[in-house]
Amino acid sequence: MKKWIICAAIVVVVQVANADTAWLTTRVLATKVMADGGQGGCLAKLATNFQERLPLCKADWVTFSCTGEFASKDIAYRMFDLAQMALALDHQVNLQISDLKMHNGFCFAKQIVVMNQ
Repeated sequence: MKKWIICAAIVVVVQVANADTAWLTTRVLATKVMADGGQGGCLAKLATNFQERLPLCKADWVTFSCTGEFASKDIAYRMFDLAQMALALDHQVNLQISDLKMHNGFCFAKQIVVMNQ
């Protein structure tokens, strides 16, 4: 019993320490490219509102930072390509979203995984 209490306490501490990052499994509803580089240049609209977990983020949309500020442009566009593929194939994605890095209130997607249905 003591081991379970210690494990539960560790899980709570880890969750509090990582309150600025959340994992989300959802679908991509739309993608957007901004010619002027606004909002990080490329975004994906998600089917799940994640503001409850990351209240600093604007609802529904995440940025991949295709302007190169938070990731290299090459990697950012590859992540954006995966979001477009998931949209076209209607597959779920698993995203790691951070509110530590934002473009105009849109939180940065640090990682994307396209799920095979």
